[in-house]
Amino acid sequence: MGFGSSGITWDNNENSYVAGIELEGRKKIGDHFEFRSNVTLVKSYSQFVRKELIVLPNNQSLYIPIDTVERTMFGQAPYIVNGILSYSSDTLGLTATVSYNVQGPRLVLTGILKGRPDVYEMPRHTVDIKVSKTLSKHFSMSLTVRDLLNAPVRRAYKTPSGYIDYDRFRYGTNFQVGLSYKL
Repeated sequence: MGFGSSGITWDNNENSYVAGIELEGRKKIGDHFEFRSNVTLVKSYSQFVRKELIVLPNNQSLYIPIDTVERTMFGQAPYIVNGILSYSSDTLGLTATVSYNVQGPRLVLTGILKGRPDVYEMPRHTVDIKVSKTLSKHFSMSLTVRDLLNAPVRRAYKTPSGYIDYDRFRYGTNFQVGLSYKL
């Protein structure tokens, strides 16, 4: 997906490459706590032929190849880090989880035309919490808080001198309360 002469458009790449490694671990801490984490490291690139749009007098359009650009694959972060700390007690009927996530800069808009820089979504730290409590044999309730930090989503142009903001916004913190009945 990228900036074309007529706005945002889609184009498929003929050549792409991705390779990576994921490391995962889990550690029990005492009787009630458990820590889990994973780290993913990825190397990716795509070759993209940048084109120039020419509109002919008969209103037909013609794309002329200009150059070949090599960049990371669309939407692929170079790293992802997750961590989860869980508490569980059967005697209390209680489970609680705190999770953390961050991923590296990922390409979200490509500069299809020469002179238009690529746009990357910058790393964003998120923390989520979920607490569940059994109330009786059939009923339980839960509270979920998503994006506790309400971290801003920052997308930026990648230029030779660094990143320049394209836009910045927040999704907001989301609270969800649930009541469940189990047969």
